[in-house]
Amino acid sequence: MDAINVLYEPDSLRDALLYMAGNPGTIPLAGGTDVLVKLRKNRPEGVTLMSLNKLEALRGIAVRGDGAVEIGPLTTFTDLTESPVIASRCPALATAASVMGGPQIRRDDRREYLQRSGVGRQRPFALCL
Repeated sequence: MDAINVLYEPDSLRDALLYMAGNPGTIPLAGGTDVLVKLRKNRPEGVTLMSLNKLEALRGIAVRGDGAVEIGPLTTFTDLTESPVIASRCPALATAASVMGGPQIRRDDRREYLQRSGVGRQRPFALCL
């Protein structure tokens, strides 16, 4: 795909934010499924992509001080299915995550982060959010 001019891979969330601030129009990329399909269809020129895959700060599941469960945007469906926190506090979410796609999709750590991936279109998962 020759429409891509740059693929930037920051090592930290700080680097990612600084890059985005200095390079308007950069498209953040985790899995790429939705983004790459759109790029193929629209054939834009000079696209800059920024891979989020190395940003560990965007992964994980934790209980915040106020008791709310926080799910990082790069958390996989497998992470949700296997998490003791999700199993004890949000069992319906664990069940829904276990039926999302096939095993490869559930454990793919390159998936588009939850807010942009179209997960909301997946009815079992969306009903649990």
